[in-house]
Amino acid sequence: MKRSPEDDDKPESRAKHIRPLRKKRKFQDGTPVSNPKEALRKMIKKVAVRYQFQPLGADEDIRVLTLEPGLRADVAQGRPKADPVRCTLVPSALPSTQAAPGTRTLRYEALSYYWGQDDDNVPITITVYRPTSAQPSILNITQKTFWIRPNLHAALVELRSSKKPVNLWVDALCINQEDDVEKAAQVSRMNEIYSEASNICIWLGVGEMDPETSEVNPDGTKQTFEFIGDMLSLKRLDTLIIDPSVAGRWLAFVELMRNRWFSRRWVVQELALAKQATVHYGQQVMQWSDFADAVALFVTKHDQINRLLKNHNPTDPDPIGDMRALGANTLAEATNNLFRKSKDGSIQERLLSLEILVSTLLAFEATNPLDTVYAVLSIANDTPYSNATTAARTVTSPTSGQVAQLGDSRIVPNYDKSLAELCSDFIDYCVEKSESLDIICRHWAPVPKYQKQPLLTLNADLVMPTWVSSIAGSAFGAPEAALQGRSNGDSLVGIPSRQHRKNYNASGNLKPYIKIERQVNSTPVSPDTGKDETFVLSSHGTRDAETNSQGSAMAEEGKSENSTAVVNTPDQIPSALEIAKCPTAVLFAKGLRLDTIGKLSPRAAQGMILQEVLEMGGWNDDDDDLKKVPDRLWRTLVADRGPNDMNAPSWYHRACLECLAQVTQNGDLSTGAMIENTSTASTMVTFLKRVQQVVWNRKFLLSKGTEDDNEEEKLFGLAPTNAQEGDLICILFGCSVPVILREMRSEDDCYYYFIGESYIHEMMDGEALTLGESPPEFPYHDYQEFKIR
Repeated sequence: MKRSPEDDDKPESRAKHIRPLRKKRKFQDGTPVSNPKEALRKMIKKVAVRYQFQPLGADEDIRVLTLEPGLRADVAQGRPKADPVRCTLVPSALPSTQAAPGTRTLRYEALSYYWGQDDDNVPITITVYRPTSAQPSILNITQKTFWIRPNLHAALVELRSSKKPVNLWVDALCINQEDDVEKAAQVSRMNEIYSEASNICIWLGVGEMDPETSEVNPDGTKQTFEFIGDMLSLKRLDTLIIDPSVAGRWLAFVELMRNRWFSRRWVVQELALAKQATVHYGQQVMQWSDFADAVALFVTKHDQINRLLKNHNPTDPDPIGDMRALGANTLAEATNNLFRKSKDGSIQERLLSLEILVSTLLAFEATNPLDTVYAVLSIANDTPYSNATTAARTVTSPTSGQVAQLGDSRIVPNYDKSLAELCSDFIDYCVEKSESLDIICRHWAPVPKYQKQPLLTLNADLVMPTWVSSIAGSAFGAPEAALQGRSNGDSLVGIPSRQHRKNYNASGNLKPYIKIERQVNSTPVSPDTGKDETFVLSSHGTRDAETNSQGSAMAEEGKSENSTAVVNTPDQIPSALEIAKCPTAVLFAKGLRLDTIGKLSPRAAQGMILQEVLEMGGWNDDDDDLKKVPDRLWRTLVADRGPNDMNAPSWYHRACLECLAQVTQNGDLSTGAMIENTSTASTMVTFLKRVQQVVWNRKFLLSKGTEDDNEEEKLFGLAPTNAQEGDLICILFGCSVPVILREMRSEDDCYYYFIGESYIHEMMDGEALTLGESPPEFPYHDYQEFKIR
């Protein structure tokens, strides 16, 4: 091609941009690469031959997928493509059910896999027998097409046998996903479906991909599984963590732990209920128990492996990140801590409450945000599903009267609910069960997929209540954000323990007294449900409805089906105009004000403690003879707690003093740089890591106090990153830590935003309650009621 005169002054080629050496970490899907053109062609071919589901009969519990024999692709054998997937869907009773005469009872394995982001664009053939009185024959058999996603297709190709039929239970095929009634009923029986499967097949994908060709690398996949086997030899493990020649295998194992399957919410239940489970990655297979042990051993050697990989690639300062925050590690731990099981794998006792499960399983997400709660119902010890012989089998509709027989309508699977409604119901449920308000401080609520809506359709779900805390504010953020490392400090209220031990006790042993008001302003259903629905938590933790007992169910039936929710992140506090336009759940809670925030530091980004913060805490670096760090400074840096949330060890003070002798030229305490410095004493590193867990991305506060207060008499502590000067420092009765509220006013209303939890030195163990003449008495008539939106 000839150059034009205008091109004469341009160089023949331009220099390429130098890009960052380290790319943003993402989950590894393990799914086959799809061809957009091929997908479009197949979508056009979806015609009337598509399979149509038939309702299950009265004695039929589930459908079982029977895979016909088939061969995988083998170029060496002259098969460039795998045989087409052919199968039948057979209604069946569960193995433990006393099946009626004539009802089949099939033994089956259950598939656990990641759905993938692709459309349903791969066809399989389902054989259908038309109901006739005659025996099945070629005359009453038809072939129907069902479209599935590529990752599921790859799993079916690999899991089928070449010689005999294989029975599988697969959610995408065995549940009519377009029927919310059936889906809710089947979700309610997940504990039975997975616990009665003979094996759970965990499908991680087609195998390792060659980065140069983007093709599957079977040899690399095989080497990784062989390497996992070597890890399980403890003597061999000590050699592997210092051997540079296996750095590539360690990286491959890290990538496997970043597989998207480990971020799925439902896998916790699927795996926890399994009597036996196997891990499948391409053609490689391993027992889950072996894989879980390998993950656990990796975590114990995390620092040594990270050091090995840093030496292998000096350009990457953090080659594996904090793998302890990922789902693979959480899952390996959880499967050991959820239940007590018998020798045959049957569940003898469930150990954790619904609140604990939702608050701890932050590394797992769900396509439908409602499944944040629904996906763990059957493994909690305080739900209607905690009994293996649950009445969940009676569910026929998510809004029918039979649901009420299961117990609490607040947590029964109901996919007609909005996310905002479920979140407020879940919090109401947790407060009642735990007799604590700490759940509003825990960052657990999912960030749903945003869908654009016209401004005129703005409704309550577009703005979540500020007292529903988003997972984005948790220590490692949303699941994929965890790949990048820590985002925020650890939760101050911590995780509720089975022994009901709390980290702090700011409101003493006072029980919460709350109301949650919801205004249902969608389609009117009756005069009785056109008013606000208010629930009050009594002194005994019971839930009393101020409207009639049918209000909740009727209100649920009257709401919009197409609502979309956006959870507030710390930087997305809604405006007063948005709140005014969006009726939503309102929390009324009793408590008292301690003070207002008079001064705030910048946030402690990456755990950096600025000189101004040290001065706010009473540290004076100009005094050469200073041999003591003010109590309120060093104790605030570690939130006055040490390992396992026990009292801060006394030697923390000595470690803090040593650290303050090594501040930067600007007088700042760089926790990260000191930890990375190989000459830093190990005890100082332990102290500094605790500091990072507490202060990361938080602000330091000094209260306004009174005109007569000196600096030492003002309250000093930690506040959320979105706190502002002028916000209120409060104690809410029933909450174990102080909280920050923001007063808001409109023309005809006064209410508050919940900003978040806080640490206030010398106010964490009930000291505020001793300031009055007498301790507060339930129901706290003489104390302020905060209207929190």
